[in-house]
Amino acid sequence: MVLKLKHFYVIFRDISKKEDTDKLAKFSAGFGHIKSLIHTAGVSPTMTNYKNIIDINALGTVNVDQ
Repeated sequence: MVLKLKHFYVIFRDISKKEDTDKLAKFSAGFGHIKSLIHTAGVSPTMTNYKNIIDINALGTVNVDQ
């Protein structure tokens, strides 16, 4: 899902999946230089199991940074 607001876009992706972050990069490439990225994904042990925590919190951050 993509929401276009006045000066920015809100894009919902599953950052634990490399193909989703690749789609995000492809979408963003048309805008030229990206000044900032707000990555707000994160889960805790009360929300999910340990595999999802590692996939989202660790692997997801690596995928976004690449």
